[in-house]
Amino acid sequence: MKLRPIRRLLLVFPPERAMHGFFRADVPPLGAACLAAAIRDDCEVAVLDAKHEGYNLVRRDGPFDVYGLDADAVRARIAAFRPDALGVTCLASCNWPDVRAVTTAAKKVDPDIITIAGGTHPSFLAERCLTEAPEIDFIIRGEGETALRALIAESRGGADPAAVPSLVFRAGDSIYRNPTAPLINDLEILPFPARDLLDMEGYFKNRAPFSRIFREERNTSIQTSRGCPAHCSFCSSARFWGHGFRPQSPERALAEMEHLIERYGVRELQFVDDNLIYDRDRSVKIFKGMIDRELNLKWCMPNGVALWRLDVELLRLMRRAGCYSLTLAFESGNQRVLSRIVKKPLNLGKVGPLIEEMKRLEFDLHAFFISGFPGETISEMEDTFRLARSLDLDGAYFFIATPLPGTELCEQGMAAGHLRPDLDFTRIEYNKGHFNTPEWTAEQVERLTGSFYLRFMLSALGRHPVRFFKNYGRVIMTRPWYAAEHLLVFARRGIERALGGRPGTQSRPGSE
Repeated sequence: MKLRPIRRLLLVFPPERAMHGFFRADVPPLGAACLAAAIRDDCEVAVLDAKHEGYNLVRRDGPFDVYGLDADAVRARIAAFRPDALGVTCLASCNWPDVRAVTTAAKKVDPDIITIAGGTHPSFLAERCLTEAPEIDFIIRGEGETALRALIAESRGGADPAAVPSLVFRAGDSIYRNPTAPLINDLEILPFPARDLLDMEGYFKNRAPFSRIFREERNTSIQTSRGCPAHCSFCSSARFWGHGFRPQSPERALAEMEHLIERYGVRELQFVDDNLIYDRDRSVKIFKGMIDRELNLKWCMPNGVALWRLDVELLRLMRRAGCYSLTLAFESGNQRVLSRIVKKPLNLGKVGPLIEEMKRLEFDLHAFFISGFPGETISEMEDTFRLARSLDLDGAYFFIATPLPGTELCEQGMAAGHLRPDLDFTRIEYNKGHFNTPEWTAEQVERLTGSFYLRFMLSALGRHPVRFFKNYGRVIMTRPWYAAEHLLVFARRGIERALGGRPGTQSRPGSE
């Protein structure tokens, strides 16, 4: 296949999906902004955040609320820019139908437009994606800056795409996968994300950050590192970015913070690093720098904080630097499950003093919990709920183990035959069971997790009503109709599942 010269390139973040009635985030697409910054000296580039521009245009698709510009509006925007190439981000597997809708719209505008897809789903399922999506010409696997720049350079000479690293493409009836580009170890060479190509004021006005809960309306996300050295079985992000830890220097991270304050008036940061505090010395320099430079920023880590890298002194420094909320990535309340199934390097016996210090420092405390791992017992799942209840948290997220493409969990489930036969990656829901094991069924785990959530929320409201409404009051006050719908959906689902009975008492198919 001969490449068309790429002189104008449109990067598209497609319409987004949320579970029906759930929170609809509107966050600047950092991935697209990073790619735009990396290639803006190579070609004319624009970014279309279809999710943001059509944030209030919501339609139903099965279990999902799809929000963002529709296909006709996307097609009109593509026609207006007239790009030679179009790149689309696929943030999660459920977004794949929307990626296809965008690339189909592009081909209707101009059949010769080069269409490129990237992100986790096409990276891990590249050949499958190209087979089912003839409207997509190329897939870039993993980190995109090096490959996209190489593709643009090769296009100018009409060269063969076989020279572009990380590229997957068709040639005749075959699909070819090029060698993977080396990871960018020196993140200092990358410019700041091209937020000037985004509607930053619009994100502030929509007040829908990744964390849901926020302190300052002028908040935005920031990423100061890539990768995580942990090997958690359910996580696709670490595989996507590489299991090493590639940080920006403290000076580079602080410079971007100052840029956000000066250029956009940002007052709160939401760090979306996979493991912000992995390198303790670097973390200390960043947090001390925030204090010494008097940045006066509030901040949080909605992706979760690695408890296994925390200590009391670091917590105190984080609080002084403006951190107001911690989301604790426990996953399980059972040590065997954590160590042998989740493979998370966390010792539950050491977290007690940390939790006490967090409460003394008056952090808002939230946590992630996951149930339903193959090999986990019903009793071990109950351990997770007992831990959640004992911590006296401000909020908790109860998920069901999900076989995301590219994860060890997915590979093991396939090999053992535990995945539901009707599993569709593009229809994955984080509150649905996807595994059936000899010990329990997917439906049993759904009932148990629904019961966990309902009992936790009722307990939190009953024990600390003032604190409960303090934490969720901003969402309720700024978006009352959404908050009401959100609470009703959660309550209904929790009650429906809880009324199904305790999972341990249900018979498995064929066990009568």
